[in-house]
Amino acid sequence: MKALPIRCSILSAVMLACFAMVAQADEAVPKITGHVFNTDNKIASGADVYLYVGDVQTGEAMVGHTDTQGDFSFEVKPSKVQRPFVYVAGPNHTAGWCYLNKLEGNTVQLQPATDLAIRFTDHSGLSASRTRIRIDQINVSTDAQELFTPPLRDDAPFTGVTNDRGEIVFRNLPVSHKIWLDTDDERFDPLKNERGEITLESDAITKGRTIQLVQNKRPAASRSVQGVTLNPKGEPVGSAKLWIVPMVAWKPPIKATSSKDGTFQFDIDPSIEVEIWAQSDEYSNGERLLWRYRRSGMIKVPLDKFEPVPITGHLSASTGKPLAGIQVKLLQGIGGSFIERLTATTDEKGNFQIDNAPPNVALQLSVNVPGFAGQTIRIKPLRTGQTAKLSNIILKQFDRTIAGKVIAEDGRPMVDAKINAQGKLSGTIVTETDETGSFRIPALAGDRIKLTVHLNEEYYIEQTATAGDQNVILDARAKQN
Repeated sequence: MKALPIRCSILSAVMLACFAMVAQADEAVPKITGHVFNTDNKIASGADVYLYVGDVQTGEAMVGHTDTQGDFSFEVKPSKVQRPFVYVAGPNHTAGWCYLNKLEGNTVQLQPATDLAIRFTDHSGLSASRTRIRIDQINVSTDAQELFTPPLRDDAPFTGVTNDRGEIVFRNLPVSHKIWLDTDDERFDPLKNERGEITLESDAITKGRTIQLVQNKRPAASRSVQGVTLNPKGEPVGSAKLWIVPMVAWKPPIKATSSKDGTFQFDIDPSIEVEIWAQSDEYSNGERLLWRYRRSGMIKVPLDKFEPVPITGHLSASTGKPLAGIQVKLLQGIGGSFIERLTATTDEKGNFQIDNAPPNVALQLSVNVPGFAGQTIRIKPLRTGQTAKLSNIILKQFDRTIAGKVIAEDGRPMVDAKINAQGKLSGTIVTETDETGSFRIPALAGDRIKLTVHLNEEYYIEQTATAGDQNVILDARAKQN
C-alpha cells in the first residue's frame, strides 16, 4: 500500500502530460482582430489594413481589408506575435495607425489624411531620379514620442521610388504626425533627421520642400559571390533559376542558374543588400532570402517542395475574335519591381494556361499585341491549391493616332527624341521622332495622352493631347524644371 501514492503520482503526471499535449494540439491559431471607425464614428468598410508583427526590421507584413461591418481579422503564428502595429488606409482620404495593445477587439479611429509630395536632388542640384525613399520612422501619437520603424522591405505604403524628376508621393498619411525619411540608395548618404523630418500638416496635400541628398563616397568594387541551392534534406538542387534583386531601385535584377552540384555565382556591389529568389522544377523558396555581402562563406539558399498554382485565361479582341498565338507574360513582384518569370502562348481559341506559377507572391499578367492597347492585370497572391481563373481579357484595337513634332531649343526639329506617351485607355507607348522631328502615336478614341520628352536629368517637355490630334508641338523652349 505504501507504493500507491507513487503510482498515483506517476499516473497523474502521465495524464497531465497527455492533457497538455491534447490542449496544445487543439490550440487555435492566434487571431488579431479589430474594428475600424471613420472620422464620423461610422463603420469604415472596405478599408485597406496593413498589419506588422514580429521583428521590426524583417517582420511579416500582412495585408487585408475591413468587411461590411468594419471588422478585420488576421491569423498569425504565435512565435511572431510581439507588439503588432496596424496602418489603415480608409475611404475619402482618411487613415489611421497605432500599436495594438491586445490580440482581439482592437479599435482603430480614422482621421483626415494627407498625401506627401516631395522632391529630391543630388549634390549638384540635378534631379535624384529612380532613388528609393522610405519612411524610416513614424511618430505614432501626436501627444507622445512613441515611434514605429517600418520593416526594411517594400511594404506599401512606406516605401517608394522617385520618378525621373526626383519626385515621390506617399499617400494617405494621417495629419498632424511627424515622419522621418531615409534612403538606402548607395549613391547617397542616409538622410539626417534635420533634413528628413516632415510634419504632415494639411488635410489635402503636404507639399514638402526639395531635399538635397549628400553624395556618397565612391562605391566599392564588385565582388564575386558563390552560393548553393539546397532541398529540405540539405541536398544540392541543380538547374535552379535564381533572381538576385539589389534592394535599390536603380540596379536591375541579376539572373543566374545553379549547376548540377547546386552551386551558382554572381558579381555584386558589397555595399548593397540583395533579395534572392530561386525555383527549380521541384523546389522553390517560399519566403524571400535577404543577404548582404560577407568576405567568406557561401550563400545557402534553402528550398522547399515547390507546389505551383495554375493560372488560366482567355484573350480576345473587342470584336469578340479570339487572339491566337499571342505571348502572355507572368511577372512576379520582387524587390519593389516586377520581373518576368513565366510565359505562355494562346491557342487557336485564345485560351492560355500557366501551370507552375509561384504561390504566395504578388503577380502581374502582361499582354502587349501590336495594334492593340496593352493590358496589365494584377493577380492577388495565390495559396497552394488555388487556381486563378481570369475573366476574358479583351484588347481594344487602336482607332486613333496623335501626330506632331518636337522642336529643339534652337528652333530646329529634334531628331531621335524619345517620347513617352501614357494614357488611361491606351496604356504606355514609347516612340522616337524621325529625321524631320515628327512622331505618330496610336491611341484609343476618347483618351487623353500625356506626352513627355526628357531633355536631360533636369529639364523635360510635357503636354497633354487628345486622341486624334494631328498637330501637337512639343517645344523645348517651353521646357520645365
